[in-house]
Amino acid sequence: MDRLGPGLAVAGLIFWLNPAGRSIAAASDLDQYDFQAWQSDEGLPDDTVNAIAQTDDGYLWVGTRRGLARFDGVSFMRVDEKAAPELRDGRITALCASTDGSLWIGCTRGLFRLKSRVFSHFTETNGLPGDQVRCVLQDRQGTLWVGTAGGLARYVNGEFTSVTRPNELADMDVMALCEDYYGTLWIATRHGLSRLDQDGKEKDIDLPPEAPGGMLTSVCDDQDGNLWVGSETGLYRLGTRGDRKFYGLKDGLPDIPVNLVYEDREGRVWVGTVGGLACMTDGRVTVRPDREGAFGDSIRAMFEDREGNLWVGAKGGLYRLNSKLFTIYGPPQGLTYDNVTSVCEDKAGAVWVATWGGGLNRLENGTITPCALPGGNGHDLALSLCLSREGGLWVGMADGLYRFKDGRFTRHYSTADGLLDEAVRVIYEDPRGALWIGTRRGLNLMRDGHFESYDTSNGLPGRAVQAICGNTRGDIWIGTDGGLTRWRAGKFTRLATGNGRCADDVDALHEDDGQTLWIGTKGGGLDRLKAGGLTTYTTRQGLFSDDDFDIVEDDFGGLWMSCRRGIFQVRKKELDEYAEGKIHVLTCRRYGKADGLISAQCSDAAKPGGWKGRDWRLWFPTFRGLVAVNTRIRPNDKLEPVVIEKVVADGRTLRQNGSALHEGPSFTAPPGHGELEFHYAMLSYREPEECRYRFKLEGVDPQWVDAGARRVAYYNHLRPGRYRFRVVACNEDGVWNQVGAGVSVALSPHFWQTWWFVGLTGAAAVSGIVVTVRRNEKRKARHALERLEQQHLIERERSRIAKDIHDDLGASLTRMAFLSELVKTDETKEDVDAHAGKIAATARETVSALDEIVWAVNPHSDTLDSLLQYLSHYANKFLEETPVGCRLEIPMDIPSVRVTAEVRHNLFLVVKEALNNVVKHSGATEARLRVILREATLRVEVADNGQGFAADSTVRQKRSGLDNMRQRLEVIGGALEVETRPGSGTRIVAQAPLTGAPFRDSA
Repeated sequence: MDRLGPGLAVAGLIFWLNPAGRSIAAASDLDQYDFQAWQSDEGLPDDTVNAIAQTDDGYLWVGTRRGLARFDGVSFMRVDEKAAPELRDGRITALCASTDGSLWIGCTRGLFRLKSRVFSHFTETNGLPGDQVRCVLQDRQGTLWVGTAGGLARYVNGEFTSVTRPNELADMDVMALCEDYYGTLWIATRHGLSRLDQDGKEKDIDLPPEAPGGMLTSVCDDQDGNLWVGSETGLYRLGTRGDRKFYGLKDGLPDIPVNLVYEDREGRVWVGTVGGLACMTDGRVTVRPDREGAFGDSIRAMFEDREGNLWVGAKGGLYRLNSKLFTIYGPPQGLTYDNVTSVCEDKAGAVWVATWGGGLNRLENGTITPCALPGGNGHDLALSLCLSREGGLWVGMADGLYRFKDGRFTRHYSTADGLLDEAVRVIYEDPRGALWIGTRRGLNLMRDGHFESYDTSNGLPGRAVQAICGNTRGDIWIGTDGGLTRWRAGKFTRLATGNGRCADDVDALHEDDGQTLWIGTKGGGLDRLKAGGLTTYTTRQGLFSDDDFDIVEDDFGGLWMSCRRGIFQVRKKELDEYAEGKIHVLTCRRYGKADGLISAQCSDAAKPGGWKGRDWRLWFPTFRGLVAVNTRIRPNDKLEPVVIEKVVADGRTLRQNGSALHEGPSFTAPPGHGELEFHYAMLSYREPEECRYRFKLEGVDPQWVDAGARRVAYYNHLRPGRYRFRVVACNEDGVWNQVGAGVSVALSPHFWQTWWFVGLTGAAAVSGIVVTVRRNEKRKARHALERLEQQHLIERERSRIAKDIHDDLGASLTRMAFLSELVKTDETKEDVDAHAGKIAATARETVSALDEIVWAVNPHSDTLDSLLQYLSHYANKFLEETPVGCRLEIPMDIPSVRVTAEVRHNLFLVVKEALNNVVKHSGATEARLRVILREATLRVEVADNGQGFAADSTVRQKRSGLDNMRQRLEVIGGALEVETRPGSGTRIVAQAPLTGAPFRDSA
């Protein structure tokens, strides 16, 4: 169900709920949320975030006070303002991702729809009751509802229809919308709450009479059927049984007004106010002071993405809010010492913590209580723990074994009582009440207060006992520094070691419900003993560490192990699949200080070195405190999409737009240096910086390239050709999207890199060699004849030069001499001026013709603007000295369109011929040159107000050369139109097609 919280106000407070999600956590556990912030410095259009949504392609969209941005978990891409100019600096008020893949964007200038990289804009002219959009919601039937300052509208079959009229709603200013479980639409308005049933009936709803008034701001229904309404004065709850309650400052709200109410998938109801963020839990308000100023000073929006990440929009930016995986308990939380050696939890839920220097501690309901210490040396050096079936606790310390019950230490056993060593490191109580005690010097079995001792002389494979594990069949597994042994029916049976069998140094044991024994070793990795078969897993198979201090199994099929470099987790399913040969590499998740551990080095001093609690938490001792792991944060097994966001060739972006490049796109890059960049991302938001990538450029990379966390692939000096780039990725929990994304790019060759150029060059080279060889042979053969022919060749060349001088240069000089002599013989000034005028006219004509030729062949003139300027200039100049007036009608906005020399030359000659006919034959007083741009077609009209002529006149061809003009236009794909009749002038239209960018109709 879509829910929008149209944020109006302010603040930043966090709360935490325990893993059950329904009870209030202890005061000391209220910091169990991590958050990460993004602001304008990281690419947001503005620090004030008003709306958040996620589209089907996986992208997160963030609406701010000054625009819209797309987020991939690491970087933002602001929406191109050219695609939607109305969004420029526009305040985004609402976002809604609909089921058809559209993103609906509400702002103060109307409603936008982004689909397939195309924006559509809707305002009051399209049926909206107002341009100021406050909220957008799509119901379960697919109907889109839009709340505006002027009323409510719905979008069906491509049209908006107003569904409210004045006096039908509590107020026409719709602030928030919500659809409940039954399909009823709830409408929060400025001055009241209304509902719209499925049958279209509207009804105003009365709020609790004892509550103060105020503008409503938000509405939300929860999984229990309660309706929550936020207002300027507080929060209303309308219960399923008709009960109604108002919450204000006196009820624990951090501040007013309430700007939004939002329910996440776990059923938590979040309340955003001017002064903080709270949660409604069992009818009470849970908050904590925002000591770190987490969210700035205003919360505007909340949204939960597909992975369960909670996003908060505030005046201070965008925030991702996640439950912490680890909780640390150390001296600041009340622990007596930070070096923790072992941990366990009793049936009442109290966690017992042994420390090396602070004795025994008890953690219950978030409070740590030190236990009374026994007397004697080493009384504060606690090692191992074991729950007693009779109640109480067995505690191994540096000076022996103690019994702790009813808040005090009651018994003490030492070497004087039969212990092999007083430093007790591991304790196990079997179903019969016998106590198995492991020390560095061997194993003790205590029955009824009496001790039996075992070491390498009577059955143990090693002297130091490091782990003990029992099962329901009565077997006792004992891990030592010399190997693994099993106690059954009073006898030890050693498990073979070496040569591919179990490692010698066994440090951890765990048997699961499937009777599989998991064996952790020092330096030998992890072993699986199942049905008599042993499988070994080490770092070569993908395990994080070959040292396993302890093994704990969670409720979701994961094994958690501690080591000196942190805590790591691997799924049992993968371990089984590896043993069965289905996979060859394990996916192992490692956690260290960067993930929240105060110390990466876990403790290996005693057991239990790990414990599974009743509330799904796992406990691990470290050198810097006790670690609780929240296993309700399930591994991220969602297969999130992989996208190619941008392709760059030689520094030029081939494509970057508002949607991802999925499988199938193909691009062609112009000739260049063969440099390619591919920018990609996995749209996983829980820990996007932990995503890992592999890519391959087919034809270049023989195998997949492991890129780690790098999100760009670079290639240099690629040869021209077609390439296919593919990328796959895994999220932070190692779930691989093997489909990934792909894109094809064709690198165009330079002309000298084309096959025909290479072929021609090769052919020319071969031909040159052949010609050279033949010339050399002929030269040798003719060498004897060259001397005889040389004189003859010289005489023949002299004759040719003499003939050229006589025929060409001599003729030109003769014409020049004739003209000069003619001027000399002129007796009067009038004759000289006449001849000089003719010479000048001839020169002007020659210059004009030369100008025409230069303009026609000049490539800088290959534009529509150049053509129209030249035609205008020529028409003015041509008619300047004639009795015919000139009127030009040229468009003001001339598009940038290329016009070839052939088109320009033929159009000019047609216009020139038409103007010449006007002057010579029309008898007109005015000629008009008009240019019309219409649908990629150029129309040039030459019209006059002269005498005209009959269209079928027999002198038409002689007088106007229309056929010649028509032929010129046909050569360039154009046509000629002639409109004339006697006494009504003539209009000649030259029409030619244009190629290039489209332009608007200038007519």
